Amino acid sequence: MHQASNLWADRPMTGRQIMVIAMCCVLNAFDGIDILAISFASPGIAAEWAINKAELGVVLSMELIGMTIGSVLFGYLADRRGRRFVVLTCLFVTTLGMWTATQAASVSMLSMIRFATGLGIGGMIATAHSTGSEFANSKRRNFAIACVGLGWPIGAIVGGSIAAEFVTLANWRHVFIAGATISTLFIPVAWFALPESVSYLLERQPRDALNRANKVLAFLKHDPIDRLPPIAEPSDSFAGGRKNMLYGLTAALATAYFFDCMTYYFLLKWSPKIVADLGFSASSGSSVLVWGTVGQLAALLVTGWLATKMNPRKLAVPVMALTAIGVSAFGFVTPTLLTLTTVMIAATFFNQSANSLLIMILIDSFPTVIRTGRLGFVMGVGRGGAALSPIIAGALLNLGYPLWAVTSTLAMPVLVTGAILLALRSRESAMLARSIA
Repeated sequence: MHQASNLWADRPMTGRQIMVIAMCCVLNAFDGIDILAISFASPGIAAEWAINKAELGVVLSMELIGMTIGSVLFGYLADRRGRRFVVLTCLFVTTLGMWTATQAASVSMLSMIRFATGLGIGGMIATAHSTGSEFANSKRRNFAIACVGLGWPIGAIVGGSIAAEFVTLANWRHVFIAGATISTLFIPVAWFALPESVSYLLERQPRDALNRANKVLAFLKHDPIDRLPPIAEPSDSFAGGRKNMLYGLTAALATAYFFDCMTYYFLLKWSPKIVADLGFSASSGSSVLVWGTVGQLAALLVTGWLATKMNPRKLAVPVMALTAIGVSAFGFVTPTLLTLTTVMIAATFFNQSANSLLIMILIDSFPTVIRTGRLGFVMGVGRGGAALSPIIAGALLNLGYPLWAVTSTLAMPVLVTGAILLALRSRESAMLARSIA
């Protein structure tokens, strides 16, 4: 009997499996292009509509609020309608949002567009990560999750390079035009290159699941199966204490991700504007952020490799402490382009490492039939922290607080995340000790 969890768990991955994971990485790249586009464009937006920093903070948060809802909604749908349907829907919504952003005629109109775009982005992030993990074997699973995450800095580097060349106070819309064009070209590629998750088909078993699963297995160059595995009864999978434990774990991880995202999105959203306010050009602010995404890219490669050798739960807490130090340092260094760029690379390296390790922990914590829904919920709650972060930073900066106070304040939430993970590790150790006894 074939089980979804062991079809290729101990086998080398085929080229087609690697291609699917790479496609998930590409989908995540569009998230990087889009979500940073508003950051690159923020000086021009503020100049065109004469808005202050607090108002700009609200604009910067709108797609994050949309992501909060989109992660929950589309994550739930991905566990019921399938990963492929949700990913393609989210890609279309995101692409449409980038095109319409080029036509925004007011702050309120742009805010509404960014909210709608965030719905697609939120769903795509959660579904792409869970899909990538489900096409990897056991040995490379964490590395595959990190590779999907690579799309974010790759997209940001591509978008940032365009922004550094073309964005000015007068033509901030060009960033959205470039991103929308690239995203549009990849819609048909995703349609043909991204199959349905076999784990989803075998464990959820929608209509015609056996035939659909065998078509995907043939596409992936794996042998077909002769029958579907039995579906576990709810009483078997989530009985009693296990069900309550999963609810508690979901709440704890959602809280941890909320605080992680508060720190994670601060520099990603505000660094171009901060650099511009320090007397440098808008293109210099974009360049600093692009170098930060280089730090993210390096972090994902290093973290993905380390996570194949060590338990992500053991790596996460020390990395989160280093994240807090790096983000705080952005407000303490002498403000030259060299020092700001250097600190940005270091801060985003640890910031991205912490976030990637947390996503690995999230994916590993839930079974396939509820994985994307729970991941979407946790990420949706996290986007609440992401949305709150730029608003808090904008309000503090608008009130005249020094930069070092703002960076120190926004560095603290990731330490709360680390404390929650420590508490979860202690609880797991206690439960293991009781089971042995």
